[in-house]
Amino acid sequence: GFAGSSFAVPLKTLMFSGKAENCDVLLTWSHQASEKAQSFEIEMADVNSGFQKIATIKGVNITNKYSYVIKNASSNGFYRLKIIDPDLQEHYSSVENIHVKCDGPSNMRVLPNPVTGNQVQLKFENFIKDNYIIEVYSSNGAMVLQKKIVLNNTNQQITLDGLEKLSKGTYWIKLSNTSYQLIASDKILRQ
Repeated sequence: GFAGSSFAVPLKTLMFSGKAENCDVLLTWSHQASEKAQSFEIEMADVNSGFQKIATIKGVNITNKYSYVIKNASSNGFYRLKIIDPDLQEHYSSVENIHVKCDGPSNMRVLPNPVTGNQVQLKFENFIKDNYIIEVYSSNGAMVLQKKIVLNNTNQQITLDGLEKLSKGTYWIKLSNTSYQLIASDKILRQ
């Protein structure tokens, strides 16, 4: 070899796993001590998107054991590592599909209720980061408003406008996932 240089065996053996912890995902991985990696890129996909890089971890950990926490993770995420060897070759780990369900009851609140203006604030507590559909129904069951939203945090507030076309009366507001499974509902009064 050359004076002052060291050669590392590229990473071939990798133990990669992930698990849900409340609303978060914990990814862990390790490799043999004789093997080296320059860096690890954590990639994530969900049912609506392809893999995208969410973080880069340098491969300098002396113990060869790594972990990374994804806060407020997608309810149905797919995770993998892109391993970059010292010679800059790239390899991928296996894919981990992790289902996340936040502990604690999910709660949707409408503020103000009764509704007097043309918009309300919807306050979401303990919801999984995901895509949702909000629908407003009249008391006779006719849908009068629909909006797609994305919740990026377990606790978030969103403005729902377009209520000027609602006449006085009682309405139901429903929150569903993109498969139209009902997640939460609440009764609102339009004055």
